[in-house]
Amino acid sequence: IYAATSTGVCRSIQPTTDVVQQNLGLPNAPVLFENYPNPWNPSTIIRYSLPHYSSVSITIYNMLGERVAKLVDEAQSTGYHEVTFRGDGLASGVYFYSFDAGTYMQTRKMLLLR
Repeated sequence: IYAATSTGVCRSIQPTTDVVQQNLGLPNAPVLFENYPNPWNPSTIIRYSLPHYSSVSITIYNMLGERVAKLVDEAQSTGYHEVTFRGDGLASGVYFYSFDAGTYMQTRKMLLLR
């Protein structure tokens, strides 16, 4: 590898490494992953996996248990999915996201910092 610098051209004698795509395959269980980034502002990504075609619901709640957003409410195919949540109009604080896929349900918390 050659690289131009302000003092000339440098040459690396180290071999380069290939970038390898990681094949995750099909999920074998429904999973709700941690949102990223967390804490977040102005948006965060919620990722989840489905082992088979399922009816999916993802809902955001505030600390009082009031629903502030419904991100997903539809049947989805097997695989890995993600949805972006924007906190426009929401105050700083702790929020919860609830994932319901058939008989599987999980809730996680996230922190919005303004």
